[in-house]
Amino acid sequence: MRLLIEIVLVLLGAWLGGRAAKWCRQPAVLGELLAGVALGGSLLGLVEKHAALDLFAQLGVIVLLFEAGLATDYDSFMKVKFQALAVAVVGVICPFVFGYLISLAAGLGTLTALFVGATLTATSIGITLRVFRDLDRLASREAQVVIGAAVVDDVIGLVLLALLVGAVQLAGSAVIVLAFAAGLFFSRTVYRSVFLWLIKPFAFVLVPVFFVMSGVMANLRVFHLSDPRLWLLTLFLLLAAVAGKLLSGWVAGARADGWLVGVGMVPRGEVGLIFVAFGLSRGILTAPLYASLLAVIFLTTLVTPPLLGRLLAQRP
Repeated sequence: MRLLIEIVLVLLGAWLGGRAAKWCRQPAVLGELLAGVALGGSLLGLVEKHAALDLFAQLGVIVLLFEAGLATDYDSFMKVKFQALAVAVVGVICPFVFGYLISLAAGLGTLTALFVGATLTATSIGITLRVFRDLDRLASREAQVVIGAAVVDDVIGLVLLALLVGAVQLAGSAVIVLAFAAGLFFSRTVYRSVFLWLIKPFAFVLVPVFFVMSGVMANLRVFHLSDPRLWLLTLFLLLAAVAGKLLSGWVAGARADGWLVGVGMVPRGEVGLIFVAFGLSRGILTAPLYASLLAVIFLTTLVTPPLLGRLLAQRP
């Protein structure tokens, strides 16, 4: 019974959060994320992470990626494949190096510093993709570059996680990649319009659940940081996380808006949450360092939708 109540609360929170965000002229995803924060342990404690809710959330991101693949023009996407790869490589190397060096300077051990750097390489394709979709800009060159780069980033990031701690966490990333690839494949067939029609009701229900649950997972109650050095570390890691992805945008080429691509690569979202949760459970991260990284993930995820929405609104 409690699980049913929580499912209803998540669906209601998604609807109200999305409506409130649109009323404030912000992307709906921002309201859904904040609704999740309010419903989760950060504020009201009405919704917890359960296997059933997690399944709905994962189905949501799969549906979102499949829908994005269907809406993508294959020929246009292939034209930017080298740009996307360049953005992905820079978007991994810069945050990783920045995070690693900052962690070493803060006196953290080598393994922990490597883990922090790896955490900063993640990119939440779901957050950026939702903003592009809601504003009907999925066909733009910048959207194609960000989608391709974010998929590669997530794969590289999860491979790094596996190499660092011997974890087998690649299945989730593989499913996301396959969902987008399947959508891209069917976009070239006569069944494209049929799949788009069939997927809409599932996307309407499941995609917002994914973003609400992302907010639920970001428990802000762990942010009781009394050590000023930890606040300073959080600030530097946040700057590294943002700067590393903004730099990646400027290798997208002259025909793409570097700022738009860079901002689109900034959110860490669900992939970053997987990293820090795993690091805490394996003893690689201390509780304060976990809180610091969680703050970075939450802030990069939260600020991206309004910034991206504003940049897109300024374009013709």
